[in-house]
Amino acid sequence: MNNHETYLNINDKKAYVKILEVSKEVPNIIFIMTPIVTVEDPLALAFMKGLISKNCNVFALDFLGIGNSEGSASNITYRNMKLAILELIKYIRNNYSQSIHFYGGTGTGGVIGQALCSDKAIGKYIHSYSQFGVGNFGDLSPAGNTILLKACFPIIKLLGEKFPGKRLKFKVPNYTGYNAKRENEWYKKTMRQYPGAFDIQLSLLSLILGLHLNKDSPMRKTPDCPVLILASKHDRYFKEKYIEKYYESICGEKNIVWYADSHLAFYWRAEEMNGEVLEWIAEKSK
Repeated sequence: MNNHETYLNINDKKAYVKILEVSKEVPNIIFIMTPIVTVEDPLALAFMKGLISKNCNVFALDFLGIGNSEGSASNITYRNMKLAILELIKYIRNNYSQSIHFYGGTGTGGVIGQALCSDKAIGKYIHSYSQFGVGNFGDLSPAGNTILLKACFPIIKLLGEKFPGKRLKFKVPNYTGYNAKRENEWYKKTMRQYPGAFDIQLSLLSLILGLHLNKDSPMRKTPDCPVLILASKHDRYFKEKYIEKYYESICGEKNIVWYADSHLAFYWRAEEMNGEVLEWIAEKSK
């Protein structure tokens, strides 16, 4: 396998892409995750465990303002994310096979990827989408009180424009459910290792809320390509009914794989989940 990198030019700034290349002929996976660290970081590589195979190329992207990419918090916008994905698609189509698949491999990554794949400008190039986190337009229940967040959204949007780099302190949620001890210990250990990484910038918070609430949000629709959902039965954020609501809204080909696990299943069951993704892509590449 040939591991290398490239940079995409987005509005005079460079977006970093880690490339795990098998050959020019195999299917290609665009991988994104919750934007907290670079895709080169061991934490991100742990999310991709088992995704590296003999049968697919992987293109792991840092959006502008994240990780090894240029830019700042003010560059963390849906428009810039869309431009980055379109540039990456162009790069892949010019240098590799036309079989392009998208994977949002963590909670927020799944939601952002869902929006991108639901965008017609991007969706027409995507042969399948796999996601862990999901979003329902108008429903912010995974983030807390939907009514309160909707009421505060105009203020958060304004603050996101004025103070994009301002971070809201992340506190480990008081969780007592399935796998609680293991999850709480993981969050505490990871937050010690990556101080401030989980603190959410106002620009990113505004972006995520906007995808759920803005009238022109691509999340008003669902991806047109086949969709694979990876879901945990005991997820502290994405409740079973919420995931089922999204699943039922998808009109095209779809499948859902349930795990008797909690939210961080995407970390400690990464190899198993990524195996499902590879099987899905192999099936959709025939």
